[in-house]
Amino acid sequence: MKIDDRGIAVYPRIYPEDFSRSFEQKKIPSGIPEFDEMIRGGIDKGTITLVSGPPGIGKTTLVSHFITKAVESGEKSAIYLFDEKAEMMLRRCDGTGIPMRKMVEEGKLLIREIEPFEYTSEEFVHIVLRDVEERDIEVVSIDSLDGYEHSVRGGEFEKDLRALLKSLVNMGVTVFIVDDVEELEKAIVSEGRIGHVSDNAILMRFRTSLEKDIRLRRFMGILKMRESVFDRKIVEFEITNEGIKIVK
Repeated sequence: MKIDDRGIAVYPRIYPEDFSRSFEQKKIPSGIPEFDEMIRGGIDKGTITLVSGPPGIGKTTLVSHFITKAVESGEKSAIYLFDEKAEMMLRRCDGTGIPMRKMVEEGKLLIREIEPFEYTSEEFVHIVLRDVEERDIEVVSIDSLDGYEHSVRGGEFEKDLRALLKSLVNMGVTVFIVDDVEELEKAIVSEGRIGHVSDNAILMRFRTSLEKDIRLRRFMGILKMRESVFDRKIVEFEITNEGIKIVK
Protein backbone atom coordinates (compact mmCIF):
# COMPACT_ATOMS: atom_id res chain seq x y z
CA MET A 1 0.00 0.00 0.00
CA LYS A 2 1.14 3.55 -0.81
CA ILE A 3 -0.30 6.79 0.55
CA ASP A 4 0.61 10.09 -1.13
CA ASP A 5 -1.03 13.32 -2.28
CA ARG A 6 -2.89 11.39 -4.94
CA GLY A 7 -4.58 9.14 -2.40
CA ILE A 8 -4.18 5.49 -1.44
CA ALA A 9 -2.83 2.84 -3.84
CA VAL A 10 -2.95 -0.83 -2.92
CA TYR A 11 -0.47 -3.30 -4.43
CA PRO A 12 -1.57 -6.90 -3.83
CA ARG A 13 0.97 -9.53 -2.83
CA ILE A 14 2.66 -11.23 -5.76
CA TYR A 15 2.39 -15.00 -6.11
CA PRO A 16 5.06 -16.29 -8.54
CA GLU A 17 2.91 -19.26 -9.58
CA ASP A 18 0.48 -16.78 -11.16
CA PHE A 19 3.12 -15.75 -13.71
CA SER A 20 4.19 -17.94 -16.60
CA ARG A 21 4.80 -17.91 -20.35
CA SER A 22 6.46 -20.32 -22.74
CA PHE A 23 10.02 -19.57 -23.83
CA GLU A 24 12.79 -21.10 -25.89
CA GLN A 25 15.69 -22.67 -24.00
CA LYS A 26 18.89 -21.03 -25.20
CA LYS A 27 22.03 -19.27 -24.01
CA ILE A 28 22.81 -15.56 -23.93
CA PRO A 29 26.50 -14.92 -24.65
CA SER A 30 28.50 -11.94 -23.45
CA GLY A 31 30.20 -11.41 -26.78
CA ILE A 32 33.57 -11.68 -25.00
CA PRO A 33 34.98 -14.82 -26.71
CA GLU A 34 37.27 -16.06 -23.93
CA PHE A 35 34.66 -15.46 -21.23
CA ASP A 36 31.95 -17.19 -23.26
CA GLU A 37 34.24 -20.22 -23.48
CA MET A 38 34.43 -20.22 -19.68
CA ILE A 39 30.62 -20.24 -19.37
CA ARG A 40 30.18 -22.78 -22.18
CA GLY A 41 28.59 -20.41 -24.63
CA GLY A 42 26.61 -18.12 -22.38
CA ILE A 43 24.15 -17.68 -19.53
CA ASP A 44 21.07 -19.89 -19.73
CA LYS A 45 17.89 -18.00 -20.55
CA GLY A 46 15.46 -17.75 -17.66
CA THR A 47 18.15 -17.81 -14.97
CA ILE A 48 19.32 -15.28 -12.37
CA THR A 49 22.93 -14.07 -12.36
CA LEU A 50 24.54 -12.15 -9.49
CA VAL A 51 27.49 -10.00 -10.62
CA SER A 52 29.54 -8.88 -7.60
CA GLY A 53 32.56 -6.63 -7.16
CA PRO A 54 33.79 -3.25 -5.90
CA PRO A 55 32.59 0.05 -7.37
CA GLY A 56 34.27 0.90 -10.68
CA ILE A 57 35.40 -2.63 -11.48
CA GLY A 58 33.13 -3.02 -14.53
CA LYS A 59 30.05 -4.90 -13.31
CA THR A 60 27.57 -2.76 -15.23
CA THR A 61 29.82 -2.92 -18.29
CA LEU A 62 29.84 -6.73 -18.16
CA VAL A 63 26.06 -6.86 -17.84
CA SER A 64 25.84 -4.40 -20.75
CA HIS A 65 27.72 -6.90 -22.89
CA PHE A 66 25.11 -9.57 -22.16
CA ILE A 67 22.23 -7.17 -22.78
CA THR A 68 23.75 -6.10 -26.11
CA LYS A 69 23.87 -9.69 -27.34
CA ALA A 70 20.34 -10.34 -26.05
CA VAL A 71 18.97 -7.31 -27.91
CA GLU A 72 20.88 -8.29 -31.05
CA SER A 73 19.12 -11.68 -30.91
CA GLY A 74 15.72 -9.99 -30.68
CA GLU A 75 15.17 -9.94 -26.91
CA LYS A 76 13.92 -6.63 -25.51
CA SER A 77 15.63 -5.69 -22.26
CA ALA A 78 15.18 -3.39 -19.26
CA ILE A 79 17.63 -1.85 -16.79
CA TYR A 80 16.50 -0.47 -13.42
CA LEU A 81 19.12 2.01 -12.21
CA PHE A 82 19.31 2.88 -8.53
CA ASP A 83 22.84 4.23 -8.24
CA GLU A 84 23.44 6.51 -11.24
CA LYS A 85 21.73 8.50 -13.94
CA ALA A 86 20.88 6.85 -17.24
CA GLU A 87 22.83 9.47 -19.21
CA MET A 88 25.98 8.75 -17.19
CA MET A 89 25.68 5.04 -17.94
CA LEU A 90 25.01 5.71 -21.62
CA ARG A 91 28.07 7.97 -21.89
CA ARG A 92 30.21 5.24 -20.36
CA CYS A 93 28.79 2.78 -22.88
CA ASP A 94 29.52 5.26 -25.69
CA GLY A 95 33.14 5.33 -24.55
CA THR A 96 33.45 1.55 -24.49
CA GLY A 97 31.83 0.87 -27.85
CA ILE A 98 28.66 -0.66 -26.38
CA PRO A 99 25.65 0.57 -28.45
CA MET A 100 23.23 1.05 -25.55
CA ARG A 101 22.12 4.50 -26.69
CA LYS A 102 21.05 3.15 -30.07
CA MET A 103 19.09 0.35 -28.38
CA VAL A 104 17.21 2.90 -26.27
CA GLU A 105 16.48 5.09 -29.29
CA GLU A 106 15.15 2.08 -31.21
CA GLY A 107 12.87 1.08 -28.33
CA LYS A 108 14.67 -2.21 -27.74
CA LEU A 109 16.04 -1.24 -24.33
CA LEU A 110 14.15 0.40 -21.47
CA ILE A 111 16.16 2.23 -18.80
CA ARG A 112 14.35 3.40 -15.67
CA GLU A 113 16.03 5.63 -13.11
CA ILE A 114 14.68 4.82 -9.64
CA GLU A 115 14.92 7.78 -7.28
CA PRO A 116 15.48 7.10 -3.55
CA PHE A 117 12.22 6.37 -1.73
CA GLU A 118 10.18 7.04 -4.88
CA TYR A 119 8.42 3.67 -4.64
CA THR A 120 7.44 1.21 -1.98
CA SER A 121 8.96 -2.25 -2.22
CA GLU A 122 5.65 -3.73 -3.41
CA GLU A 123 5.11 -0.95 -5.94
CA PHE A 124 8.52 -1.52 -7.54
CA VAL A 125 7.75 -5.23 -7.97
CA HIS A 126 4.51 -4.36 -9.76
CA ILE A 127 6.29 -1.82 -12.00
CA VAL A 128 8.85 -4.38 -13.18
CA LEU A 129 6.25 -7.08 -13.82
CA ARG A 130 4.05 -4.60 -15.68
CA ASP A 131 6.99 -3.56 -17.88
CA VAL A 132 7.79 -7.19 -18.64
CA GLU A 133 4.23 -8.06 -19.59
CA GLU A 134 3.33 -4.88 -21.49
CA ARG A 135 6.65 -4.44 -23.32
CA ASP A 136 7.49 -8.14 -23.80
CA ILE A 137 10.77 -7.72 -21.87
CA GLU A 138 12.99 -10.83 -21.81
CA VAL A 139 16.10 -9.58 -19.96
CA VAL A 140 16.08 -7.51 -16.75
CA SER A 141 19.00 -5.90 -14.92
CA ILE A 142 18.70 -4.57 -11.36
CA ASP A 143 21.59 -2.17 -10.74
CA SER A 144 22.26 -2.49 -7.88
CA LEU A 145 21.15 -4.80 -5.06
CA ASP A 146 22.15 -2.35 -2.31
CA GLY A 147 20.63 0.53 -4.23
CA TYR A 148 17.38 -1.38 -4.51
CA GLU A 149 17.34 -2.23 -0.81
CA HIS A 150 18.08 1.33 0.30
CA SER A 151 15.79 3.09 -2.19
CA VAL A 152 12.45 1.36 -1.74
CA ARG A 153 10.16 2.21 1.16
CA GLY A 154 8.32 -0.17 3.45
CA GLY A 155 7.48 -3.77 2.72
CA GLU A 156 9.76 -6.72 3.25
CA PHE A 157 12.69 -6.16 0.91
CA GLU A 158 14.06 -9.70 0.67
CA LYS A 159 10.62 -11.32 0.53
CA ASP A 160 9.46 -8.94 -2.19
CA LEU A 161 12.71 -9.40 -4.13
CA ARG A 162 12.40 -13.19 -4.05
CA ALA A 163 8.80 -12.99 -5.23
CA LEU A 164 9.85 -10.71 -8.09
CA LEU A 165 12.75 -12.93 -9.14
CA LYS A 166 10.71 -16.13 -9.05
CA SER A 167 7.93 -14.48 -11.06
CA LEU A 168 10.41 -13.31 -13.70
CA VAL A 169 12.02 -16.73 -13.99
CA ASN A 170 8.60 -18.35 -14.38
CA MET A 171 8.13 -16.12 -17.42
CA GLY A 172 11.52 -17.09 -18.87
CA VAL A 173 13.07 -13.69 -18.13
CA THR A 174 16.85 -13.65 -17.74
CA VAL A 175 17.85 -11.55 -14.72
CA PHE A 176 21.15 -9.85 -13.87
CA ILE A 177 21.67 -8.36 -10.40
CA VAL A 178 24.62 -6.01 -9.85
CA ASP A 179 26.02 -6.07 -6.32
CA ASP A 180 28.65 -3.70 -4.90
CA VAL A 181 31.00 -5.60 -2.58
CA GLU A 182 34.62 -4.91 -1.65
CA GLU A 183 35.73 -8.38 -0.58
CA LEU A 184 35.15 -12.03 -1.45
CA GLU A 185 33.63 -12.72 1.96
CA LYS A 186 31.01 -10.00 1.44
CA ALA A 187 30.22 -11.38 -2.02
CA ILE A 188 29.55 -14.77 -0.46
CA VAL A 189 27.25 -13.12 2.10
CA SER A 190 25.32 -11.32 -0.65
CA GLU A 191 25.11 -14.52 -2.66
CA GLY A 192 23.74 -16.20 0.42
CA ARG A 193 20.95 -13.64 0.77
CA ILE A 194 19.45 -14.59 -2.59
CA GLY A 195 21.45 -17.75 -3.22
CA HIS A 196 18.48 -20.08 -3.18
CA VAL A 197 16.92 -18.18 -6.10
CA SER A 198 20.10 -17.16 -7.98
CA ASP A 199 21.54 -19.61 -10.46
CA ASN A 200 24.84 -18.03 -11.45
CA ALA A 201 27.41 -15.88 -9.63
CA ILE A 202 30.26 -13.89 -11.17
CA LEU A 203 32.89 -12.19 -8.99
CA MET A 204 35.06 -9.29 -10.16
CA ARG A 205 38.03 -8.00 -8.14
CA PHE A 206 40.89 -5.49 -8.21
CA ARG A 207 44.45 -6.52 -7.49
CA THR A 208 47.47 -4.26 -7.10
CA SER A 209 50.41 -4.86 -9.43
CA LEU A 210 53.94 -3.84 -8.43
CA GLU A 211 55.78 -5.46 -11.34
CA LYS A 212 56.64 -2.26 -13.24
CA ASP A 213 54.58 0.43 -11.62
CA ILE A 214 51.80 0.52 -9.08
CA ARG A 215 48.48 -0.01 -10.82
CA LEU A 216 45.18 -1.73 -10.26
CA ARG A 217 44.46 -4.78 -12.36
CA ARG A 218 41.01 -6.25 -12.92
CA PHE A 219 40.14 -9.94 -12.57
CA MET A 220 36.95 -11.98 -12.75
CA GLY A 221 35.78 -15.54 -12.34
CA ILE A 222 32.66 -17.63 -11.94
CA LEU A 223 31.62 -18.72 -8.45
CA LYS A 224 28.76 -20.93 -9.60
CA MET A 225 26.53 -21.92 -12.51
CA ARG A 226 23.73 -24.09 -11.25
CA GLU A 227 22.54 -25.47 -14.59
CA SER A 228 25.82 -25.75 -16.48
CA VAL A 229 29.45 -26.76 -16.19
CA PHE A 230 31.95 -23.88 -16.25
CA ASP A 231 35.64 -23.05 -16.17
CA ARG A 232 36.79 -22.15 -12.65
CA LYS A 233 39.86 -20.16 -13.66
CA ILE A 234 40.33 -16.49 -12.81
CA VAL A 235 41.05 -14.22 -15.78
CA GLU A 236 42.44 -10.71 -16.01
CA PHE A 237 40.51 -8.20 -18.09
CA GLU A 238 40.69 -4.61 -19.23
CA ILE A 239 37.98 -2.12 -20.17
CA THR A 240 38.81 -0.61 -23.56
CA ASN A 241 37.09 1.56 -26.16
CA GLU A 242 35.82 -1.73 -27.58
CA GLY A 243 34.41 -3.03 -24.30
CA ILE A 244 35.84 -5.69 -22.01
CA LYS A 245 38.89 -7.54 -23.30
CA ILE A 246 40.48 -10.56 -21.62
CA VAL A 247 44.22 -10.15 -21.05
CA LYS A 248 46.11 -13.06 -22.60
